[in-house]
Amino acid sequence: MEISVSDYLAQLQADQVHAEQTAVTGAKVQQVKTIQTGLEYVMDQLDSGYLASYEWDVSLVHKMSAVIRLEANLINIPMGESERLLPKLIEGVDQPQAVNLYLTIQNDDVNRSGFRIDILADADVLATKKASDLVKPAQQWITEKLAMINENHQEAAEKAKKKSTKKSTKKSTKKASTKRTKRAKSSK
Repeated sequence: MEISVSDYLAQLQADQVHAEQTAVTGAKVQQVKTIQTGLEYVMDQLDSGYLASYEWDVSLVHKMSAVIRLEANLINIPMGESERLLPKLIEGVDQPQAVNLYLTIQNDDVNRSGFRIDILADADVLATKKASDLVKPAQQWITEKLAMINENHQEAAEKAKKKSTKKSTKKSTKKASTKRTKRAKSSK
């Protein structure tokens, strides 16, 4: 599918993007059937001439959550920010541009910005492949990012624990030092 930047922005402004959203667990979002459902939805919409997104609201361990989206877009900027950025980044706003498929994830522990976006399939791949062909790379990406979130969360928890231990050690050392000083003064 191709679309001009101006038509793309018009569809966004008119809220004509076809979107689905579902809540899942971290384990379920990594399953082939779950991923294929999202891919089929977005690719069917693209085949019908519509921009589309499919969003999984993912509940994770430790009361954490993440939002993972499949998103049809012109460049690697989330749809929510495209209106502000696209005209500055793409020349020829009235020229047809190829639509690509991106995967995004939003969670404070995924990286410093709390957001990651990567291309899953460019327009050429979308024109020649089926949804089932993209399940494995999507599954690998999702699994990798969820593992990264878990790892970063554990590291942050360990740092916080060490910091807390250092503070309590400093306090007890300071208290002991103060007691020794008081005893030394009172014995004089």
